[in-house]
Amino acid sequence: MAQNQPVQVLAFSDRASDLLIDENAKERFQNIGLLLACGDIPYYYIERVMGSFGVPTFFVRGNHDNLEEFSAKGIRRKPMGAINLDSDLVNHNNILIAGFEGSVRYKEGPFMYSQTEMWIKVINLIPKMVWNKVMYGRYLDILISHAPPAGLYPETDHVHQGFKAFIWLIKTFKPSYHFHGHIHIDRANEKGEYMLGQTQVLNTYPYVNIEVQAGKKHYQIGKSTHVRPSNLANALEDFRDARRKASLEIILDSIRRKPSNLLSFEEINNQIKEKSFQIRGLHKIPLDAIVGSVGRYQDFTRKFFPRREGNKERWVAIRKKFTSTDTMEPIEVYQIGEVYFVLDGNHRVSVARQNHESYIQAYVTLIETNLPLSPEDDAEDIILKTQHVNFIETTKLDHLRPKVDFSVTAPGQYRKLSEHIAIHQYFLGIETKKEVKYEEAVVDWVDQIYSPILRIIRSQGLLREFPGRTPTDLFLWISDQQQELTQNIGWEVDPAYIAKELVREKGGRPRQFMKRIGEVLLNKIRPLTFDPGPPTGDWRKAHVIPRSDERLFSSSLVAITGEEEGWKALEQALILAKKEEGSIRGVHILSENEGREVSTPEVIREQFEVVSHSHNIDHQFIVEKGKVSKMISRLARWNDIVIFPLTHPPEDKPGDRLRSGIRNLIQSVSRPLLVVPAVSPMSHALLAYDGSPKSVEAQYLTAYLAKNWGTKITVVTVGEAEDMQNQNQVNEYFSSRQIQADYIHREGKPGEVILETAESEGCDLIIMGGYSHSPIIEVAFGSTVDQVLREYRKPILICR
Repeated sequence: MAQNQPVQVLAFSDRASDLLIDENAKERFQNIGLLLACGDIPYYYIERVMGSFGVPTFFVRGNHDNLEEFSAKGIRRKPMGAINLDSDLVNHNNILIAGFEGSVRYKEGPFMYSQTEMWIKVINLIPKMVWNKVMYGRYLDILISHAPPAGLYPETDHVHQGFKAFIWLIKTFKPSYHFHGHIHIDRANEKGEYMLGQTQVLNTYPYVNIEVQAGKKHYQIGKSTHVRPSNLANALEDFRDARRKASLEIILDSIRRKPSNLLSFEEINNQIKEKSFQIRGLHKIPLDAIVGSVGRYQDFTRKFFPRREGNKERWVAIRKKFTSTDTMEPIEVYQIGEVYFVLDGNHRVSVARQNHESYIQAYVTLIETNLPLSPEDDAEDIILKTQHVNFIETTKLDHLRPKVDFSVTAPGQYRKLSEHIAIHQYFLGIETKKEVKYEEAVVDWVDQIYSPILRIIRSQGLLREFPGRTPTDLFLWISDQQQELTQNIGWEVDPAYIAKELVREKGGRPRQFMKRIGEVLLNKIRPLTFDPGPPTGDWRKAHVIPRSDERLFSSSLVAITGEEEGWKALEQALILAKKEEGSIRGVHILSENEGREVSTPEVIREQFEVVSHSHNIDHQFIVEKGKVSKMISRLARWNDIVIFPLTHPPEDKPGDRLRSGIRNLIQSVSRPLLVVPAVSPMSHALLAYDGSPKSVEAQYLTAYLAKNWGTKITVVTVGEAEDMQNQNQVNEYFSSRQIQADYIHREGKPGEVILETAESEGCDLIIMGGYSHSPIIEVAFGSTVDQVLREYRKPILICR
């Protein structure tokens, strides 16, 4: 697994310091990636700090905070945009963060708790921490609270003593960091940082700026445990016990699929290109940080227990003399990053391990390099880190784009990234008609290719769906899928759609996994006709939000039947493409039964090419084979809108509706569907609004046409004369966006009112939601959509 990247954290509590909100704040505290507010801080102040840095913010409340805070903008119950972490645990970009509000109760108040009440809050969080251990290999990275752990500040009064449950949580679940407030200290003269086991505890009054790293272990120098010298029999028994531990370690690591061997210094040293040596002298070093050996890496396990009986004589001799690591002759080690490799003293390390020591005296030679090794790294991690260092040195991205993280979790990925850059350099040279320098190509690749996909990854929350993966992993995943789809389909697919499908098909969270199982089981027993289709608004949430080109319909999928009436869909698509400066993807679908075709695919392709080229519209054409509704639905996922000729509207009989191809298409397609019985300029749209979720989607699209196309808008609602709720909702939405519209409210049957209004107002486009009821009810009793499809002879834009 790749090393988690460090993040600069600014945590604060108890006092509103001007240094965090003045005009120089961002320059004073550089590269802040995360804000943590640890209580007794006004909401407005937290919002101002967020405004200074513009990064994700988590908070807990303190004992002096109020449930509600009054301001010129009204009542606040939390800082706008910040996430309340009380009694919760979140995964933020692979950093596991939990929080608890309040202090020990000393009076009545909303954010004060007894020791028992805090124990209950902590215990309730255990299932989430255990789940993290299963999913991510660790329980927790950061704990934030207002109160400190109990006993950390013994000189303080009862109110400030803190909670005993925090001590247990830290010892049991070992977060890397604990940020707390509540204790006001003089930083010049009082200690604000402690170690509890391997957890770094930080007092955030008034603020603390620190680099954190998920999964990081902290070591504190402790006193050596004194052990009485052993006689020969006891030393032999200790050796046999160490051998048993070695065998158990090997078995357990094989079950967990973890390497149990030490790392080879020679192999790692050979991978380091640029290095220098520095003699650091005698130091006490943590035994947990010794991960390898010079020449003896096959003789001991990763925890330095002896693998072979051949080690016995030397091991026993050292054990007989052993009293403590303070009196033992120092070992000699090489240091790379945070880890050590034994040059001399392997058996001394093994004996110290057997006797439960934590530290050992060592003469340290530091190998200075850019390779950031840590004690948790295995051989694959080191390969990844070496490849990462070489990639960064080659591309100079640490200087060209220093804030961008390019870490990956699988070997070979940096070779792919280098290929991406080389290909981009080649095509950039063709585009600019000049020789492009490598560094120039690197910068352009990051800005124009990598960063836009990175924004999609973040906006769609892919890092939460694929725990343990990095943004670069997902970038390569999406890029590979994009290339494969381009080859298979014949046109370039928007990466935003690929990201959405990636979550749907391979998302690792339990919700997505169970959803996929449910879909498989339902599809086995449920006829396609009764499939409710994709969720309402799914397309808008997946694509419109991350869109940066301000176009809603960049690519249109057009069904080309080859029939004379069918070419109307292409004419309508050309009108839309000109308005949107978009492209057209034509598809002709051959029937599964190989029946007689009106025209051959070659003739249809030629006519499509001629018409599209004459309008100077970017276009592609493909031929597929299968059931029309199924093929269109599959291809629709990679486009913004589907345009379909209406040659066979649904009949007004249950049996006909059940067999209706257009009805199945409306139900299953995941994009807005423009049905074309005849061509129109789409200059005057009628929005049919009934307050249903799908009609709300129609409202969004109508607003887009009004703002971007200048389309005239008429809104029709149906109901009792005094029931104006739906019309008022649309009016409020359009008015807030400065959109002018005419409003008509009538009593009667919805289908008839819509058709009569479209006729009387001269509308050349109806925009409406898709089927509102369950497929079974729609088939049995019909719907307004079916009636409009049968009787309206101009385009109908159906939204879901």
